[in-house]
Amino acid sequence: MNARTLTRNDVTWAAYALSLLFPLLLGLIGPLLPHLRAELGISYGVAALHTSAFAVGMVMAGVVGERVIRQIGRRSTVWTGVVGLAAGLTLMGSAQDAWVSIAGCLVMG
Repeated sequence: MNARTLTRNDVTWAAYALSLLFPLLLGLIGPLLPHLRAELGISYGVAALHTSAFAVGMVMAGVVGERVIRQIGRRSTVWTGVVGLAAGLTLMGSAQDAWVSIAGCLVMG
């Protein structure tokens, strides 16, 4: 029997980071919405668009993900995911307008 060893490279660590960050950010949106509502002065309906945007982003990633992996490779796709999560969180956290924070949730998804 041939024993194989696991070699952790930068893509492995990025995948670990994504596995940690994605559910953290997904769970962060709900508790953050009351604070966004108060700060941005938005209604419940507009606040709910944040979670919907995250879901739409996930669906879009599922639809185009395979093609993206084929075109740019797994390594680049994983790092694009890391950058996308960071960019979306930055948009959401620094938004002065509801539509910017909703766009941030879309990018995170």
